[in-house]
Amino acid sequence: APPAADAEKSWQLTTNAGGITSRYTPRFRGESLVRIEEQRERGAESVPGSYTFQGARLMRYEGAPLAGAGTLLLEFDLQGKVLTARHDDAAATQEQISAIRTRAQLLRNHALAQQVSRTHGK
Repeated sequence: APPAADAEKSWQLTTNAGGITSRYTPRFRGESLVRIEEQRERGAESVPGSYTFQGARLMRYEGAPLAGAGTLLLEFDLQGKVLTARHDDAAATQEQISAIRTRAQLLRNHALAQQVSRTHGK
């Protein structure tokens, strides 16, 4: 039987987008990218990040900041307004928010390009 239209599809990809090497898993529901789970290489360690999308919008990020230690939690509304911006127990900086937004778009664009090449090759 074919998979249900709303079943999640995913695969693991690697990228060096923005000069940061990472492995990530985009998760699609139908043709829509709904989530990306990322493991970024930082020296000898690997740090996690989880991005949630609605359409082209980044709605939530939880994970390591692009630089430094700790955990970031960012939440946005459908207009892109910041609802939550925490770095551990403090406020996240504009630089951290901007870096994650940029990273999310790089990964999203890479994932969508890979999806096109995979679905058109079948």
